[in-house]
Formats: sequence, structure tokens, C-alpha cells
Amino acid sequence: MHETTRRFCCRAGFLLGCVLPTLLVAAWVGYQRTSWFQEREREAWRAALVRYLGVDVSLEAVTHPEPQVTRLEKVVLTDPETGRRLAAANRVELGREDDGWVAFLGDAEVPYAQLSRFEEIAQPLLWRRAGYGAPVWQVVVGSLQLTGGPAAHTLLDVRMFGETASGETAGGAAREAAGSSTHKATHKATDEDASPRVRIDFRLAGLEMREPARLVLTRRRDGDRPATDWEFETGPRALPAAVLSTVFPPLGELGDECQISGRCAFRRREGGWDGEAQARFAQVDLDRAITRRFPHKLSGIADVAVSRLRWRGGRVVEAAGAIESGGGVVSHSLLAAAASDATLQWSVPATVLDSSQPYWKYRQLSLAFELSAQGLQLTGHCQGAEPGTIIASADAALAREGSQPWLSAVAVVRWLAPQNEIQVPASLATEGLLRTLPLPPTVGGETAVASPPRPRLRLK
Repeated sequence: MHETTRRFCCRAGFLLGCVLPTLLVAAWVGYQRTSWFQEREREAWRAALVRYLGVDVSLEAVTHPEPQVTRLEKVVLTDPETGRRLAAANRVELGREDDGWVAFLGDAEVPYAQLSRFEEIAQPLLWRRAGYGAPVWQVVVGSLQLTGGPAAHTLLDVRMFGETASGETAGGAAREAAGSSTHKATHKATDEDASPRVRIDFRLAGLEMREPARLVLTRRRDGDRPATDWEFETGPRALPAAVLSTVFPPLGELGDECQISGRCAFRRREGGWDGEAQARFAQVDLDRAITRRFPHKLSGIADVAVSRLRWRGGRVVEAAGAIESGGGVVSHSLLAAAASDATLQWSVPATVLDSSQPYWKYRQLSLAFELSAQGLQLTGHCQGAEPGTIIASADAALAREGSQPWLSAVAVVRWLAPQNEIQVPASLATEGLLRTLPLPPTVGGETAVASPPRPRLRLK
């Protein structure tokens, strides 16, 4: 080959192999930095998220800090029906990890008022992305703030995983299935019956938690209608009742200092909720739980241990546990109501029943309870008092268990609720009617018993 030809070939190769690719890369980098390209990419990501999530999405910018990592800035999810904000995050980073993907959210927030709506919209998406054969996925939230409630709470290290019903990640099950022909045949036969599961771990800011609290949602598809099983476990560290009351409001009536630990599993059916639980409620404010709701006075701080609790259709069918309080005040009306033959049939001293003293100080309240098909059984365990004492003062028993071993569960309603002139039978038939018809106000009850008597002023 002639020398001139060789020079031409070398120069052409240099231009085609070095200069031209460099110019193309530089042009592509410059093109990506133009506002027109960034706007198109931002709009493409927004439209993709709208189709994927089924809600309105807004975001400010899209960047790529690392290869195969996309960062979305200032992401806001909005309910398409109400226009209210469902969730927001300062940044969302999406990336690939092995055979699945992971999303990291920084400084996210969800309003308390939108939790139920957020769960309603998110569940169908979760079930499409969890279960056998789906790619491995997880969502990590560094800080999730619940806003708009009576108090703001922050969840840390929130991690959400897609799993199968056996507890393995979906991708792990898929890899195992690909390992042998035997596994392939087995999983092929059970693929349609697999129950997808979503596990959520989190810690609460301000608490030292060695292990995270855990919420597990399992989608059961073995019946005519799919149902969701909920399992919640606090771990060894108790959680404030104020935090859990955002999901189950009645827990807010247990007091600001109440701490709850244990586990709970439930499922929603056509007739209501079915479930079971084991829990311990520490620092329960009896004044807030009893006095504010019923026309009696009962104050003090109590610990309630529920060793067994089962309910069907929203109705408790079995329960067992104990209640302990180290002192407080009990009203005469509560003791007198408990001594009635129509209620708890407790043994209350005649000196207490005949007294005009409206309130009595007690040093200890201790009882064990058991509810079953036989009825309700209450057993007193006050220390330093005669056997069977449920409420004890400094020097005597204020109330002891009655001679009847098993009582009707309706006796508790008669004990706490005020007597009035309107009485109906306690049965399932009347319950259905009373849930439909308007109820009258309290009539003929001692509604002022819980308030201390006001002294009368006389002029002489």
C-alpha cells in the first residue's frame, strides 16, 4: 500500500473511531442539558407514573446521578377525585438491583386524613407487583412524617418488600423455581394459588427500638372473593397509643401516656372484621377511658394485659386477661351499680352502699377476666386483702367478686351504661334494628355523678 494511502486510512480511522464518537457523545451530553430535553423527560416520567400509580403526579426535575439510577425531585401524589394531596417526597431515586428494582424516598410525608384513601389506592398496585413470578422489589423511606393530626409523628427506616406467602421474596422463589425441573413443575402447579404478601418494617423516631415494628399484608385468593389479611406486630418495644390511634381511633381514649405492645391479625369480611390479638396496654388513663365516656368516676393509671382476644364479625367472642391499677378514685355510683343483681353482682360492704360519700379512694384495683361461650368471669386478686377482692382501699375491701361464677356479657353494659326508661332486649335482632334506627338521648340516668359536688353558699 502506498504511503499516502496508509496516511489517509490512519487519519480516516482516527476521525471515525475517535473524533466522531467524542463529538457525538459531547453533542448528546449537551442535548441532555437543554431545557427542551429535560422538560420532555420530566413529562415522560410524569405520564408514566400517572399510568402506573393511577393518581395525579407532579414533579420538578429528573436527573441521573449514577448509571442506571434516576432521581425525581419534589414528587407530589394527588387524589384525582378530590384533588387532595396523598403523599409527597423531596426526592425519589429509582434503580436496578440484581433481578429487581429498588426505590428510595427521602423526606416523605403523608397526611393523617389521607391514610385510608392512600391505602385504598395503593393496595391494587401492591397486589399487581407482589407475589410469585414478580420481580424483586423494595421501597426504602429514610424518613416518613405523618402530618395534619393532633401530633406529628415520624417513621424512620421504613422498608417495604414484596414477598410470597411462604415468606420468600418473589424473585427468590422465581430463582429457586428455575434451579431444577422438579421445582418448575411444583411452582407451575401452585402459581395460580400463590398468595402475594407485602411486608412493611419501620421504626418510630424518638424511641430506641432494637427491632422494627412490622406490618404484613397478605392477599388471599382461595375463595370466591379475594380478601386481605393484616398482621401487625410492635416488636419488643411498646409503641405510643397516640400513634396507633391514627389507624384505630378508639386507642386514643386510653390516654396520652399509654404504650401498646403485642401482635394483632385480622381480616375484613362481609359481616365485619374477624381477628385475634395478644397485647399489653401500659399506663392506661382510667379517668379518660371510663369517666369521660360513662356517668361514673374511675381514675388511676392501669396496666391491661390481654393474653387472648378473638372477634368475629366485629364482635368479641373470646377474651382473657388482667387489669392492675395502683390507686385512684372510684365513685359511689360505680360501686352501687356493680353490686346490683342485674349487673356484676359484686359484694360491696353495706357501709359503702349506705354512705352518702360520692367518691372513695382505693389503693389497688386488680382483677382477671375471661369471656367465652359460657359467659363472663371476673376474679379479684388484690394483695393484702381478703381473697376475691377486686377493689381495695387502704384498710378494707371496697368490692369483692360475687358468688355467681359466670355472668352474662350484657352485665358489663348494664354496669357502665346509665339506667333509663327506654329498655329493649339485648339480642342480635335488636342490634340490627338499633344500628339502623335513630337512638334517643340518655334519659333518666345520673349523668352528673362523675362531676364533684359543688358547695352551696349561704348568707347569714
